[in-house]
Amino acid sequence: MGKLERFCRTVSGTLLTLATVMLLLIVAINALNVTARYVFGYAFGWSEEVMQFLMIACVFFALVDVTLKRDHIRMDMVVRMFPKPVQRFFSVLGNLVLVGCCALVVVAGAPIVLKLYQFGQTSDAAEIPVFIPQLAVPIGLSVAGLLLLLKIRSWGRDFDRVKPGTDAKES
Repeated sequence: MGKLERFCRTVSGTLLTLATVMLLLIVAINALNVTARYVFGYAFGWSEEVMQFLMIACVFFALVDVTLKRDHIRMDMVVRMFPKPVQRFFSVLGNLVLVGCCALVVVAGAPIVLKLYQFGQTSDAAEIPVFIPQLAVPIGLSVAGLLLLLKIRSWGRDFDRVKPGTDAKES
């Protein structure tokens, strides 16, 4: 495994682990809130909001791993009927379009996050600065886009061995 492959796996694995911890935290907050509500007659007003923010972060952090393993939804039934060079072309083209979409959302979203930071806006119930949960979108998409750009070269080189759900080096 080369340095590039190791780097991509490390970043992806770290974000996936963080998403997993957030998901476990959501379960713990929910269990705590249900227990407090039905046993003690008291509910935490902030719990729903915090769980939503954590879920958003989970999605955008886990998408890095999904993207690198090629587990995202693809409409490639027709493309798979073509010869391997044509499949390779459409695979690289599709990945470049995905990188472009990631870049578009990051470029459009980063100024919004900056404005939220400058305004000092906080969420209603938990009083969390709103820019913090909003950061998950540009962080997740920028990391996914950058790592995907790094991987496109190896996917093109090892295309015949790559199957959805695996890295180029795992197939």
